Amino acid sequence: MRYREHGISQVLDLTIEEALALFKDVPAAHSRLQLLYDVGLGYLPLGHPATMLSGGEDQRVKLAMELGRRTGQPHSMRCRHQSRHPALRRRRSSSVVR
Repeated sequence: MRYREHGISQVLDLTIEEALALFKDVPAAHSRLQLLYDVGLGYLPLGHPATMLSGGEDQRVKLAMELGRRTGQPHSMRCRHQSRHPALRRRRSSSVVR
């Protein structure tokens, strides 16, 4: 299988920045690649394993995914340590010294 004279392995070797040019006429692919580029991941190859991302790269991928959601609702970005359970949030806020 080939796309614009690129085989699958050649596409996976492209950086996100290079892939932007290749997929400029494919809106769904281009918009997702643009988000990854916008958060500073343009240097990563498309075939880079997710398990090999640094902590900062992983956070930027999560940020790009969050920015890519199109629900029309404002999003709240949760820190890893922030509790999701309301009872734990209440307990933590009541223990803060004021």
